[in-house]
Amino acid sequence: MLLSKKTSIKISCEYANLIGHIWNVCNYERQHYKETGPGQYPDWYYQKKAHKEDLWYKQLPSQTAQEVCRLLDKAWKSFYALKRSGGIESPRPPRFKQEGIPITYMQMGIVHERDTEKV
Repeated sequence: MLLSKKTSIKISCEYANLIGHIWNVCNYERQHYKETGPGQYPDWYYQKKAHKEDLWYKQLPSQTAQEVCRLLDKAWKSFYALKRSGGIESPRPPRFKQEGIPITYMQMGIVHERDTEKV
């Protein structure tokens, strides 16, 4: 069993911009996939592989970058499920991000110093 601790941290503007940029690039690709040319609808597996060499993607730990793509995939699946079920009259697709996104850092991604706010 893994010990985990949930905490909130404030990441630097640089990392927040990187995370937001990855979200927005992948979201744009999903909204305009017919014009951008991947041929098929870009799912999570396609996007994490296709953007692996992007400058923005490389600046973050790989698990974090993949998590951003996974969260976007989850948002799009929720949108399509609402459209199919009719649960909401006119659901809107996921928006582009200008603010922070809650993300998960994997096991050794960060170290939190005990009894401080320093990460």
